[in-house]
Amino acid sequence: VCELRVDTSYLYKSREAVVTFYSGSRSSQVKVFQYGFEKIIELEKDEIEVADFIEYGKMFSELKVTSNVKYEILPANENQKWVRVTTEEKKVGSVPRPDKVRFDFDIYTQSDADREAKFIFRQTDAKEGETPIEKEFTLRQKKAERIVPSRRGDSLALLAISRMMKCYTQWDGSQSMIYWNNVKTEEVSYKYIDGDFVRDTTELRVVGVNFYIFNTDNSIPYQIRFLNQLKTLVFTGNENSYRKSIKLEDDVTYLDSLESLGFIGYGINSLPARMTNLKKLRELEMSGNPLQEFPMDIIEALDKDSLLYVNLGNCRHYEIGASLAANTKDSIGMGGELPERLFRLKRVAYLHLSYNYFEGSIPAMEGVADVMPQLRALSLNLNYLSGMIPEWILKHKRLKCWDPYTM
Repeated sequence: VCELRVDTSYLYKSREAVVTFYSGSRSSQVKVFQYGFEKIIELEKDEIEVADFIEYGKMFSELKVTSNVKYEILPANENQKWVRVTTEEKKVGSVPRPDKVRFDFDIYTQSDADREAKFIFRQTDAKEGETPIEKEFTLRQKKAERIVPSRRGDSLALLAISRMMKCYTQWDGSQSMIYWNNVKTEEVSYKYIDGDFVRDTTELRVVGVNFYIFNTDNSIPYQIRFLNQLKTLVFTGNENSYRKSIKLEDDVTYLDSLESLGFIGYGINSLPARMTNLKKLRELEMSGNPLQEFPMDIIEALDKDSLLYVNLGNCRHYEIGASLAANTKDSIGMGGELPERLFRLKRVAYLHLSYNYFEGSIPAMEGVADVMPQLRALSLNLNYLSGMIPEWILKHKRLKCWDPYTM
């Protein structure tokens, strides 16, 4: 053990010493640095590089800053809100003291280039006539791995979506995707396309996935488009979904193979018109979302192709009590009169509209010979309906299949 003792410095400038240890022909040096009383802001590093994603709770980096002046940390650009700075108030004396500044950063999903955030450490207690000390710091975040629709691309897309939506359970990227919970894979033959390179290939692809318990204020991340072999896609349980009003963007409508789509308690208040392009969709589950308008155009268009199951139950934004008339807010959830067009559908066999704000009577559909001929289940309970039950319900050929307890 070798102990180095350092005298107190009374110098204005810093000073440095080098101690060399010799052992035969080998040597090693130790540098000893001592600050003076000169006003400084010294950064441990001018630049730090971080990954596109780190385990949740660790999405930050710390910088050691030594100073004997007061300073502020200013962003160099307006477009770097993906980084947030945290620092504590420190006592300033004549002797430089170390401090830590924390930089919290968001996940980065772009794969075209790294991104940078620059900050200026600027002295705030400079006297009149003094030039304030300034030091520049750069936080660089590495770009994400590029996703190409393939088996590997599917795993990358799933991980990116799960991370961005802050899913309660995260998949283990070191484990084979066939062992991931709530993920279904099948062997699929498809055309692999990567730029100008094209080949026919057969491999396991993701055909079904359910994202459980998450917390997001946004629509589905765009990486969903890369999962182009999906047949089943379900999102279940967005945290505090009843408080949210999320516009569903177009990304999901590019999944041409989709047969079952579910958003259960997501917080969606509107659907994209382009959903009519999902020609193979058989099941649409939208329960527990504060939809403001009945998506009649979408359902009507999908009914012409393959739609069999529709659930628009519990589409309430908030509870209003017993009286609709007492309501003073503009958007309470799905309500109004039941559209007559709804009961002209030909393919839909399961229709669930329970626990909404529908009012008035059920359309009598007079003059229509065969109302919803495939209907095997109908739920209209817990609304504000009134009037007589129409003849077409009482005489429907499949009435015995319907569940009387939720009718």
